[in-house]
Amino acid sequence: MAEIKDRPTEIRTVEVRIRNDREVHAGADLDDVLRQIVWDLKVAHEWEFTAEAARQLGLKQQTLSLFLDETLPGTSLQTLSRICAALRTTPVDLFRKHERYGSLEGREVRFAEDIVFDRFRALLTVEQARRLVTLLERLGSKHALAPVLDAADALLGARSEAESVTAEATPRRSSRSRRTRKPVD
Repeated sequence: MAEIKDRPTEIRTVEVRIRNDREVHAGADLDDVLRQIVWDLKVAHEWEFTAEAARQLGLKQQTLSLFLDETLPGTSLQTLSRICAALRTTPVDLFRKHERYGSLEGREVRFAEDIVFDRFRALLTVEQARRLVTLLERLGSKHALAPVLDAADALLGARSEAESVTAEATPRRSSRSRRTRKPVD
């Protein structure tokens, strides 16, 4: 097998269509990122040949050579698992070694969904959250929650309507009717 002489340079973009093709999300091809990480490990540890790097990473030389070849399809999770086991690390820590993801070190990555859950946590006590989770578990499905939410919306609508009717029916005192009597001398 021919020796790969240079660090793989290109990180291709992977596009994923979601929500019935209405949205396209793009991200790095993790095979390319992992190729660069493995190459950097080979250089950092001064592993002269792919065979030596393969031994250190718990792989067959042919597997590593094929993986480092950018023209071939990427790796499997089995290969990633073997590399992590050999290096006694996790995929997260392994990817943090790459410049693209190392900048995330010490920073919390947040998603739009996190904001929704933050609001949820702010509104509920721990006990209320436990009761809600128990209810959801008893319902047994996400779809079973829809009628419960519809009923809650209807209840809130009725309550809000009742409050506005009550507010309209209650006579309001104007500031003029609050006259104070003058003491009689």
